[in-house]
Amino acid sequence: MHLKKVIASLLLLACAGALAFLVKDAIDVRNPEQAVAKMTVTADTLELPVAVAGFQWEFLFGRRACKKPMPVFEIKLEPAPGELLGGERLELVFSQPAKKIVIKQSKNYSYDFFEVDGDLTVPFESGVYVYKVEAEFESGRVLYYFYAAVT
Repeated sequence: MHLKKVIASLLLLACAGALAFLVKDAIDVRNPEQAVAKMTVTADTLELPVAVAGFQWEFLFGRRACKKPMPVFEIKLEPAPGELLGGERLELVFSQPAKKIVIKQSKNYSYDFFEVDGDLTVPFESGVYVYKVEAEFESGRVLYYFYAAVT
């Protein structure tokens, strides 16, 4: 008799977990901007503003959502609360594990991006650098932009 209660409790917990997962997925489908992977960028202790400029994301049962990639000149980023010094390490952290990341950079809003290899550090030459990050995750792809103002 006691074993039946334990088994029934475990089954109810499993059902509740599955139901919560389905409800979360239904909410995410209705608001996909909140569901896609987030990225934070820090230089030393300063967090830089990041914009999600586009995505393709897949939910349960093959449901998909997408946001057409926006050109960088249409992105409105608030300036970081301070300027950076050359040589500071830029650290990118994603809310979900990324399968592939491509980082590109342009100088002084030229929008002529080139791929960045190796460690990501703030350039020593003063100016404003725009970064384009294309990341691939298990559920889809996301395009991010951020910039760094160097003194």
